[in-house]
Amino acid sequence: QLADRQEKSFWLDSTPGHVFSLQTIAKAFPDAKIIHMVRDGRAVSASLRKLGWVGMRASDPEAAIQYSALKWQRSIEAFERCAPSVSGQAMTVRYEDVVRTPDRVMEAVTAFIGLKPFDFQTALERRDRHEPTGDAVVSSNTAFEALGDGLSEVPIHRWRETLSEKEIRLVETAVGETLASLGYAPISEGRLSALDSVRARSRSVMFNAKDIVRSVLPLRRLHSTPLEIARH
Repeated sequence: QLADRQEKSFWLDSTPGHVFSLQTIAKAFPDAKIIHMVRDGRAVSASLRKLGWVGMRASDPEAAIQYSALKWQRSIEAFERCAPSVSGQAMTVRYEDVVRTPDRVMEAVTAFIGLKPFDFQTALERRDRHEPTGDAVVSSNTAFEALGDGLSEVPIHRWRETLSEKEIRLVETAVGETLASLGYAPISEGRLSALDSVRARSRSVMFNAKDIVRSVLPLRRLHSTPLEIARH
């Protein structure tokens, strides 16, 4: 109905949390197409901390960056768990590829979705000239400073400047195996101190425990949507 009202053929929702409910969504919408966007967990962690979406209360920046990394990892794991059951409906793309080779990625995405091919660069130019267009092209969306119109590679490497050496080491220690499995090579050298290692392990235990508690408490149903409840 939303699409028909705007004389469109497709309806799109980009809520990140839907990754925890893909099987429910696929069952409710058997013709749905799922685009799974993968991005470097270190960049995602920097953005999540900047926005305050870390998944746990944390006044300490180091704790916040680790919680953000664990939240990113949980999303990756959620997709991997249900990927076999939605394999025919899902396509994975990398954020870095979207930025660096948008034409190639958009060609593959539109073909997968079932859209007619269109000139992505022309769509961008029309947007920059503020010409009305039905193409789904939007302005920059960033947790950091505005980058202006168009695509930029700045967000790909910004985490190297945003995060301290110790914070990078914390992230890579917490979710290093997941980063490596996705092709994101670690850059930190050395190990955390004994005290920092204990703190990091404690944070991981607390983060996992909170998620388990939230999943079993009846009170969760009072402030959750049906899709969030379906995750459990």
